[in-house]
Amino acid sequence: MQLKVASSAPAARPDQLTALIDLRPAENLFKESTAREHPAWTDLERHRAQGELKSEYLAIGESPLLYLPAAAARYWTGHEQVRILAARAWEAAVARGAAQLVVLLDGPGGSQAAPMAAEGILLQAYRFTRYKAQAEAARRPDVTLVAPGAGINETRARVDRSVKLVEACNRARDLVNEPGSVATPAEIEARARKVAKSAGLKLVVLQKSQLEKEGYNGLLTVGRGSEVPPRMIVLRYVPPREVGERRPNIHLGLLGKGITF
Repeated sequence: MQLKVASSAPAARPDQLTALIDLRPAENLFKESTAREHPAWTDLERHRAQGELKSEYLAIGESPLLYLPAAAARYWTGHEQVRILAARAWEAAVARGAAQLVVLLDGPGGSQAAPMAAEGILLQAYRFTRYKAQAEAARRPDVTLVAPGAGINETRARVDRSVKLVEACNRARDLVNEPGSVATPAEIEARARKVAKSAGLKLVVLQKSQLEKEGYNGLLTVGRGSEVPPRMIVLRYVPPREVGERRPNIHLGLLGKGITF
């Protein structure tokens, strides 16, 4: 799956699903003038004229148009609504076997919403398929977020940052989904060393003897249930030294069958 940010909507085609996230009057995320150019807009307008749409509606034409009103995610607000509705657009695209998902975010609030939409889609698209045959993998449509042309480079930078955050989150989900026989303290230490090396982090590993010396009795007690000794990993970001600067540590306590924070 590829995700990109564009300043104009691609031409509609049958194997493409276009999504409108409508949070009006709170936020205007898409230009109605752009939406009106879509072949299925007439069908959507006919149904909207019959009354306020409170649930998602799929308008059909030469290319489908998915309308996602705020009421379809009424238990959330603001940015979380964008994440939830963008995730639903992704699922709809997958269900239809679409080759591309286009989310129109070219309205005044689109630049701020684009990173949230990217997060919602990528979090929803996550699948743990390490132990599945390739034939079982579902089709994953490419994604285009259409954002305002003004400040498009800044929007792309914010979306890129969101993509990196979700990728990091999904790597943690991969670890959680591994069976205990794979995600042992030793295996997680090996992966932590790779992360430390690639990210320039300082890594310290407290082995069993050090844990006993420091009095980590809870960690040691639980770890007795495994053949692999427990350990604690400290990942530390070391920026350029400044006088009096305090540096945060990230501690991972590794038990015999999992991770505690």
